[in-house]
Amino acid sequence: MTITSQAPARRLDTHHLRGPPSHQAAVQATLGRADFADSARYHATRGGEDVGGEPERTRQANAFDTGDHRGIATLIPRKAQRIALPARASVSQAAHVAIAEGRAHFLHNVQGLKRPFSPELVHQTRVALRRLRVFVRVFRSRIGKQRAGALRVELRWLFVPLGELRDLQLFVHDLLPASRALTGPERALRVRLAARIESASVALAEALQAPRLSALCAELAALEADLERSGRDRKRARRWLARRLERQRRRALNHFEAVLRRDPLELHSLRKTLKKLRYTADLARGLYDDDSAQRARNYLRSLRALQDVLGALVDAQVAGSIVADAGATPALSRRLIARLERGRASRLRELDACFQRFADADPFWA
Repeated sequence: MTITSQAPARRLDTHHLRGPPSHQAAVQATLGRADFADSARYHATRGGEDVGGEPERTRQANAFDTGDHRGIATLIPRKAQRIALPARASVSQAAHVAIAEGRAHFLHNVQGLKRPFSPELVHQTRVALRRLRVFVRVFRSRIGKQRAGALRVELRWLFVPLGELRDLQLFVHDLLPASRALTGPERALRVRLAARIESASVALAEALQAPRLSALCAELAALEADLERSGRDRKRARRWLARRLERQRRRALNHFEAVLRRDPLELHSLRKTLKKLRYTADLARGLYDDDSAQRARNYLRSLRALQDVLGALVDAQVAGSIVADAGATPALSRRLIARLERGRASRLRELDACFQRFADADPFWA
């Protein structure tokens, strides 16, 4: 069973990954001298985007599962990778490979989190947690409902401090970028938000040092090993996942009235449903032959377009809440809210068409 990447290998300047000699010594103490050398070669050739084969994933897991999160070299953010499954894969095989890829995605990014926190590492760690929650829910019958429920709670726990920091980072990046000249009130607001970002960073740093995170990593490692030992079963993953995909698709289509009403809470619920559908579809697409590959690409393209619109609407709503709580001057608040409303209105004009394209898209598993 392999996990493949579409990202080409490329060479990078990795000096910023290695750090000063004292930092390298700390990293060596955590990873071990041989694994530290392997890690440096890995980043020089792969750019840290693809965990690739089992040895690299095992090295990352062993380093992080020690519970010593300090002194680990900053990593380049890793995006989710395509999961390769044989056409006749069993449900147990699919569960093992999904959890293995989700765990690799999570470990790679979370072990790179160190202050000042990279916005993209924060984002990718959140994506990895969300993806793992979906996989755990999809395969809860193989994992065990009680174990799956407890694990989903733990995966949600770290998501909260990551989300609080990410919202603030995104607001400053989009509305108060350092790349342009800011007015006096904008600079003052940026200073106040910097204080909030510092507070959120402290909370995240404390979470990253908590024994609860080490326990979560250990449980993910144990789950991956248990699923690997469980071996094959007679149920084919293709048919089994197709039924779940169809249920998720119908659940999403049932939100049509919410789209017409523009209800923010219902649109947020639709967004969460679409994320579950997308992660499950990304997993299942490898089970289909070349004749279905284009259908899968078309379907996922329509799904991502709708997700992007809904994501922008939710981000605008969160940004509006930050403006209200940030203590900006009334004039600046009005300007920022007006800008957010213009962006929201533009996205709302796209919403109906995107939802219609998604509804009309041919489900590749049917």
